[in-house]
Amino acid sequence: MYAECPLKEKFYKANPRMLLPDMDAKTLISTALRDTYIHYFQRLGLHGQAPSVQASVQYFSRRWVEYKKSYGQDTTRIAPILIQAHEKIVRLPELFNDQQEIAAAGFPLERVVRGNLITDSADLIILNRQRPELTVDVYYFDTSSKKNTEEDFGVQLRANFGMSSVRRDLRHDFVSSRVFTYNILGEYQKEVKMPMIQRMNYPRIIAGLVRAVDAKAYYPRPSNGACNSCMFNQICSWRMLS
Repeated sequence: MYAECPLKEKFYKANPRMLLPDMDAKTLISTALRDTYIHYFQRLGLHGQAPSVQASVQYFSRRWVEYKKSYGQDTTRIAPILIQAHEKIVRLPELFNDQQEIAAAGFPLERVVRGNLITDSADLIILNRQRPELTVDVYYFDTSSKKNTEEDFGVQLRANFGMSSVRRDLRHDFVSSRVFTYNILGEYQKEVKMPMIQRMNYPRIIAGLVRAVDAKAYYPRPSNGACNSCMFNQICSWRMLS
C-alpha cells in the first residue's frame, strides 16, 4: 500500500475499522474468488486432478462468509455478483491449457534486501511451453473492481520482487520469465512492463521505502487510476479523479 501511495497508508492506519483496503462488496467477492483460484490450482498442481466444481463452490462460499463478517454492511443486493462468481468457478478449467504446467500456487516469496526481510507470495507460477523457449509466467490475481489502465508503481515493484525471487528459487537463468496481473472480475490479464532501470535498482528502492515507512514519511502520490479506486478519495485533498 505504501508503494502505491504513502498518504493512503496513513489514512488506513488512522481507520482501523477498515479491515481491508479499498473494501467493497465486489472486492470482497473477488478476494474470496482469489482464494478459491489459488486453492484450485494448488490441488491441481499437487494431485494432478482439479477439485470438482461443487467442491470449489463450497470453498468459495466458506471464504465469502468469512469476509462478509468483516464487511459489516448490507449485502442483500449483490446476488447477481455472486451468481457471476459461481459462473467464473465453473469456467476455471478454461483459464489455462495443457501446454501450461503449474509450478506453484500461493507460492511464498522471501528475500532480505539490505538488512530488511521482505515477504510476499506469487498467486500462480506457470511453466509455459507454448513459446519457442520455456517461459516462467508469474501471475498476481487482481481483486479490484475497476480497470486501471495506468502502469502502477506498486505493481511494478511487486513484479520486480516476484521475478527476482522466482528466478532464484524455481529456475535456471537461461529460462525467460514474465509477470502478469489477472483481473478476476473483468477476466482479463495484463503483462507488467518493468523498465530496465527499475529492475536494476529495485533493492535500493525497497530499502528506501522501508526507511520511509520507519520515518513515517506519508507524502501523497496522486494519479487518476489510483485515486479513482481509493477508499479515501472523498477525504483526501490531493485526489485526482477522472
